[in-house]
Amino acid sequence: NSFADAPAAAKSEGRERGGLPQRADRTPKKEDVPLK
Repeated sequence: NSFADAPAAAKSEGRERGGLPQRADRTPKKEDVPLK
């Protein structure tokens, strides 16, 4: 189930790196951080 686990892994990775979940595979930038 690597395909099904990919979104969850990307989301947790994005949170840890402070980037967007859908951009977890890229280098997070301040411009990529969504306004909360």
